[in-house]
Amino acid sequence: MRRLHLLLLFFSVTLSLAAQDTSMKTASPSQPDWLRSSSAKLETELAAKYGESQRARVQLGLRQVGEFWRAQDGDAAAFEDFVRTNFAGDRRPSTPCSRATSA
Repeated sequence: MRRLHLLLLFFSVTLSLAAQDTSMKTASPSQPDWLRSSSAKLETELAAKYGESQRARVQLGLRQVGEFWRAQDGDAAAFEDFVRTNFAGDRRPSTPCSRATSA
């Protein structure tokens, strides 16, 4: 009987923790409405500037910045300026030879 009580206690605690974890994930502040359109515009712009080979990096960077950007961080113009200023793009191909000669 004691084992049954311990087992029930264990499952109750486990379910409670799982419910808290789920509620914490859904409780994050919402992203601004303009974020999707600004990201799409920036993706096109930066891929054109740095080359199609950089598109995956651009997408990843935009997704990462977008996950943290909140309305109080600024409007669409501030977001776009931040991304343009901070994207670490490079027109040169990233190969061992090009890195060695550019150092």
